[in-house]
Amino acid sequence: FDLEIENLYMVGDRESDINAGINAGVKTILVETANVPVVAEKANYTAPTLLDAVKYVLAHNISSTSYNTHNQHLTIFDY
Repeated sequence: FDLEIENLYMVGDRESDINAGINAGVKTILVETANVPVVAEKANYTAPTLLDAVKYVLAHNISSTSYNTHNQHLTIFDY
């Protein structure tokens, strides 16, 4: 994959997910879907749902001159 680190996000529902993203040098989004309330103050964004997280990523990575839907990748890892 030809991935640019500045365009990558780690999305998770635990503080450990956010810390993993920070350690990897990517932007982070905490999704508030866990059964136990989670606070991760270091997250770049906190989303109430996974759909809201996706909307955030799309809204912050679209450029009217460079966005091409055929070259965008969204990979979701669920552990």
